[in-house]
Amino acid sequence: MSYDLSRLNDNEFEVLAADLIEKKLNCNVEIFKQGKDQGIDGRFRTFNNEKGIIQAKHWFKQDVARLIWEIKNKELNKVKKLSPDRYIFVTSLALNPNDKDKIQAAFDGFIKNTDDIYGKDEVENFLKKNPDIEEKHYNLWLSSANVLKRILSSEIRGNSELCLKEIYEDSKKYIVTESHNKAIEKIEKNNVIIINGEPGVGKTTLSKNICLYYVSKGYEFCDIGSDIKNGTTLFNKEKKQIFYFDDFLGHNFIDLKSDKEDSEILRFIKRVSRDNNKRFILTSRSTILIQRKINVEAYSQNKTSQHEFELKIRKLSKTDKAKILHSHLKHSSLETSYIDEVIKNKSYNQIVNHRNFNPRIIEHITDEYRISENSISKDNYLDYIIKTLNHPHELWDTYINSQNYILKSIVMFVAFSHRFIVISHDELENCYLNIKKIDKKAKLESKPDSFNDCIKSLVGSLINRHVSNNKVTYTVYNPSITDYLISKYKNDTETLSNIFSCYSSPTSLLTLISMITDGNYILNHGTIKQKKLLSNVINNIIENIKEYNLDKNDSYQLSLIGLAINKLSVTNENKMEFINWYKNRDYTTYTPNSISKFYKLLNSTNEVIVPTTNQKEFIINCLNSHLDIDDLQDISLLIKLFSLDDNSEIIESLRTNTEECLVNDFVDIVNQTDALDELYPEDSFDAEQKLDEILEEILGNFSIDMSNLIDLDSITSTYDVESKLEENYDNLRLDEYVDDYHDKDHEANAKDESDDIDSLFEDLCSKEE
Repeated sequence: MSYDLSRLNDNEFEVLAADLIEKKLNCNVEIFKQGKDQGIDGRFRTFNNEKGIIQAKHWFKQDVARLIWEIKNKELNKVKKLSPDRYIFVTSLALNPNDKDKIQAAFDGFIKNTDDIYGKDEVENFLKKNPDIEEKHYNLWLSSANVLKRILSSEIRGNSELCLKEIYEDSKKYIVTESHNKAIEKIEKNNVIIINGEPGVGKTTLSKNICLYYVSKGYEFCDIGSDIKNGTTLFNKEKKQIFYFDDFLGHNFIDLKSDKEDSEILRFIKRVSRDNNKRFILTSRSTILIQRKINVEAYSQNKTSQHEFELKIRKLSKTDKAKILHSHLKHSSLETSYIDEVIKNKSYNQIVNHRNFNPRIIEHITDEYRISENSISKDNYLDYIIKTLNHPHELWDTYINSQNYILKSIVMFVAFSHRFIVISHDELENCYLNIKKIDKKAKLESKPDSFNDCIKSLVGSLINRHVSNNKVTYTVYNPSITDYLISKYKNDTETLSNIFSCYSSPTSLLTLISMITDGNYILNHGTIKQKKLLSNVINNIIENIKEYNLDKNDSYQLSLIGLAINKLSVTNENKMEFINWYKNRDYTTYTPNSISKFYKLLNSTNEVIVPTTNQKEFIINCLNSHLDIDDLQDISLLIKLFSLDDNSEIIESLRTNTEECLVNDFVDIVNQTDALDELYPEDSFDAEQKLDEILEEILGNFSIDMSNLIDLDSITSTYDVESKLEENYDNLRLDEYVDDYHDKDHEANAKDESDDIDSLFEDLCSKEE
């Protein structure tokens, strides 16, 4: 089994060397704080009271000849002063027998036997035989052949374009902080964690690395995407699964069904928390989570706070911040002369101690491409870093504003398509074609010549291009680009109107609401000014669709209608435009993408949209197309609206479809509630009553009395009450044996942070390449 030892820094390799000797010799190894080691990286006593010293050299980029020179000219004098009984030398270099002989000779008799010289092969063999120590060193463990194979061969289920290989490559720069360890403890305790924090703090990075950790443990990675229903669909009771829901409050709540979305999320959280083969990671911005908890009582009632883990920069120690900076510098492509500017005069302390220190900014200032693009010389590099930290919102201002209008528009299409979700190549190209139609400034742009030329100009600088399963998608180069563009344009009516007119996906409307309402998502809680701005933008979008004949599918049109009707001040002319969209359809074949939104349109006007002669056939078509229980409830509203509730053919079709739907889905519907979760074998009577109540509530949501039409017993009998109550009892017994996790004590020997930080950066400049 092979490992990538380059993923370790000097200090981490020294700790690994100490672990190796401690296990090999079955003795306690004393580790010293970072700093000038005086030739001692570890000290021990053997069973016969021999005084031993360990020296570790992490020189994965050096050759043996250079190592021999270092030993003869530097290390030998240290060893002579120490005069240990036993001296053990550990290096990350691969050594052959001849190399070991040369090293032994260089130490002039202090190494008694070449068995006390450990090279790369011996270190790897040791790790292979000691998986507990392997896993202790997180980055090294991730690089092991078995774990790497498991990660790269794993499939991501769901609607995601995430690539585990990309996550793995990015993990090289990842630093395991106390936040990482505490997050793992929390998810191990509760099976669920809600990671929240402000932009750039590292929520997504932490989440992805926790996912990577569980995938390497054999869990199936299920990305929920933008809809919690995907979680229910992907849920497999027989498998170990980890579910990932990024920005979970940013994907929902566009209409009155938002409360239903909330309850579905909370039910799924509860479902996962009771299944020890499942893990669930959700992320959210702190401000959005707080607003949602204020606006929706269910979040407090369900005690979601027990799952919350707030990631704050101030929780990072100075050493953790230094490790983050060090890792980005180490794995960057920056020339050594640039890195020297950070290390010279210990200038890294200015960065680590800066009030605006943020992992996202550190990623930016160590990006070699960005430094080259901005023509930053090595002499100006430190000034550039401090200026960026002083004015983080100006990070992208100069660079984005230097692009021509059409290129800037493409970046906005990617950024605003929906936070943290990719936009497809076809959708982006369609947006490009639409902006050239409707925007006067875009029409005047002659360069670049084509969409593909635009993409070539932007990829690698402002947007990323991903290819997976022969599909091409795009994301912003860095999430801070989205933050910058939102802050700049969230009150710009003209820009928002033109950009959002170009999308064909209804999810773009979610971002529009989020931008204007500062992440509130619920229009009822927006300010008068926000509602006015949103109304103006929506009116402009409708006018652009009409004037430029922009192609919008049924799902988009109904989402736009659902947003506008009874929520915004849409002009009468535009309301008539809604009606005209649907007045001329062929209702002998058409069925709406969303029955509920279509019903809202019909119920908002006195105009006859569905001709009376087609209403019966339209209802029959809907009944044959929509078998979800919510759709059937909405169809019952249409039946009432069309006064067809006395039509025996339609009522029989409604009854048949409803009964068939409930027979198939009643078990899942019940399991998504917590109605039976606190009941045990002795509560079977109460359980039966609960099933009756759930079914009664479902049928009560129909506008037509269904209770006398449905065989109720045939529905409730599909649920195996006995097995459910036994399962609850087994879970109760299991919970009694689950130990609480406690914060681990800090290491007994407290370290001086400044010495630690100084020593950390030595490996970036002390070795000649």
